Amino acid sequence: MFDLIDRFAEYMVNERGASDNTITAYTSDLIQMVDFFLNADKDVYPLDCVVTGEDVIIESITTADLKCYIGFLSDRECDSSTIERKISSTKRFFSYLFNMSIIDCNPARILIYPKKKLRLPSFLNDRHIDKLFNFELKSFIDYRDMALLHIIYSTGCRVSEIAGAKVNDLDIASNRLKVHGKGGRDRFTFIGKEALKYYMLYYQKRKDKGFDKEEALIVNSRGAGITVRGIFHIVVRRARKSGFTSSVTPHALRHSFATELLNNGADIKAVQDMLGHSSISTTQIYTHTTRARLKQVYQQFHPHAD
Repeated sequence: MFDLIDRFAEYMVNERGASDNTITAYTSDLIQMVDFFLNADKDVYPLDCVVTGEDVIIESITTADLKCYIGFLSDRECDSSTIERKISSTKRFFSYLFNMSIIDCNPARILIYPKKKLRLPSFLNDRHIDKLFNFELKSFIDYRDMALLHIIYSTGCRVSEIAGAKVNDLDIASNRLKVHGKGGRDRFTFIGKEALKYYMLYYQKRKDKGFDKEEALIVNSRGAGITVRGIFHIVVRRARKSGFTSSVTPHALRHSFATELLNNGADIKAVQDMLGHSSISTTQIYTHTTRARLKQVYQQFHPHAD
C-alpha cells in the first residue's frame, strides 16, 4: 500500500495542486491507517483485509475494515475534527484508487463523518462584566476603551460593524446606532444610556485632542479610525488587566448581549434582528447556552440534583 500512497501524493501535487502541508497530513493519516491494519488486535477489531509481510493487499480492504479503523480512532478518544480529517483522507485516497481502476469498488464511499459537538458560545455574566468594566478613567485611551466596551456589550454588534461605524451613524436622540452588517444589510441597534454616557465622555476627550474631524465612531491613539484588529487588541488587553485568566474577546461580549436578552425573556426573533442574523437557526445556539446555564444552576442548588 505504501507505493500507492506515494502515487496518490504525487497525483495530489501534480493534478490537484495540493500544498506541502496537505500532502503531509494525507500521508500521515494513510500511513496510520496501514499501521492499524498491520498491528490491530484481531480479537478487538475483526478485520477482513489480508496482510502479507509488512504490507496490506489493497483489494482485500472492506468497508467493515475502515469502520474498525474509525472505531479505533474513537477508542483512542481522538476528537471529532481529527477523525473527520482522517476520514476525508481515506475517502480521497480510495476515490483516487477507484477512479484509476486500481480497485474495482470503493470501500470508503459510504463512510460517514462523525457528528460535530455543539460548541456553545462563551459569555460573561454580570459579575464578569462589572469586573471587565472596573478600571479608572485617567487618559484619553481609558475613556475610549470604556466607551468601546460599553458599546459592544450594549448593542451586541460584530467587531467589523463597530469598526465600520461613523459618528453620524449614532442618533443620540433615539439612542440608536446604524451599522453596516453582513451581506451588505444595514440595521439599527439600540445603545443603552450608560453606554451613551461613556461615549459622550469619550467624545469630549477626543475633541480636546483634536480628533473630532475623523468620521469613524471609534478612533485609535493617533486619531484614525479603529480597525478590527485594534478592537480585538483593546478587549483582550483590558480583560488581562482586569485579571481574567482565560481569553475574553469582543465575541464574548456579543454572546453575552444575546444570552442576557434570552435569559430575561426576550423573544428569539427580536434577538435575531438585533444581532443581524439572516437565519434564526444561528440565533438558536444561544438558547442552548441559556439551557446549559439553567442546568448548571439546578445542579448547584437543587438538593436532589446529584
